[in-house]
Amino acid sequence: MGTMMNPLLEHFLNLRCAGDVLNAVSPINNPSKEITESMALWKWLRPHALEQPDYWSVLDLCAGNALTSILAVHSLPIREAFAIDKTPRERPGHKFVRRFHYLEGNIHNGFAPPDTRPWLVIASHPCGTLAERVLTIGRDMNAPTAALTCCRSSGKLPILARNIISLFPGQRDRYAAWSLALANQFDAKIRFVRSVLSPCNILISREAA
Repeated sequence: MGTMMNPLLEHFLNLRCAGDVLNAVSPINNPSKEITESMALWKWLRPHALEQPDYWSVLDLCAGNALTSILAVHSLPIREAFAIDKTPRERPGHKFVRRFHYLEGNIHNGFAPPDTRPWLVIASHPCGTLAERVLTIGRDMNAPTAALTCCRSSGKLPILARNIISLFPGQRDRYAAWSLALANQFDAKIRFVRSVLSPCNILISREAA
């Protein structure tokens, strides 16, 4: 019997644009892991884009190599995708991607979106307080927002939430408790995406008010 492929990775490889996406963002440090993370966010983006084709633009915060936003602009009916990072990690292939822009920006320092168009805000593995900042930006923009949370931080969470998190002895349990507290603070949904090839596999999402 053959080994079963990870479903998110298999879905990506079955996309007609998979080769073009990989060419645009290469090199990738850990391709299988990063692809599953981006696909988890892509599955959240997809129903929004299909329900209102050519209406939304994607704002990819803490974008790194911009895999998620480039995947979105290749495969979904969105207007444009903007990748934002404090230290842009632009790849030679980025310049060949239509309707894609990479901008330098520090989301902790007076960040504002490029304009007032309808946005879908995403972030793949924003570390610590960056996750809180991503959700704050999405809430302030009143934009549908999804973040695949990464390493834990008590940050600006309420004291009660920080105290509850501190009761958990295991790193994994503290990560889950932190993600739940973060979701509660932003009136968001929380979901384990078990096919993501990372122990940090919780997706927090919220819709516009």
